[in-house]
Amino acid sequence: MEFAVAVRRLNLPVALTIAHEMNGHWYSWGAHDNTAKEFVAAWRHIHAVFARADATNVIWTWTPNVVNPVPSVKLAPLYPGDAYVDWVGIDGYFTRRGEQTFDDLFGPTITQVRKFTARHC
Repeated sequence: MEFAVAVRRLNLPVALTIAHEMNGHWYSWGAHDNTAKEFVAAWRHIHAVFARADATNVIWTWTPNVVNPVPSVKLAPLYPGDAYVDWVGIDGYFTRRGEQTFDDLFGPTITQVRKFTARHC
């Protein structure tokens, strides 16, 4: 609550991302160690803490990693819902051996995200 109050007192827009790349297995909050239901519950809990602090200057940014390296992890179950997300971002990294165009890297993820949150993309 203390952090949420500090954000409110800042009185400037703050884009806040909670547990980015949640569809990956490389962070402790990722899909490998947690269920989608647990992730969504945690996100909504944090959102509620900020709401109780009246931190209305927060822009809630949900940011999965591109789906290419983790195709078996579906994004829709990890989405907290339009009432809890203002912006959708996508993390993607060009590498020597990976996809080499924007469409190849981001296209599959954008297609998936648009199916459950068209107002964001």
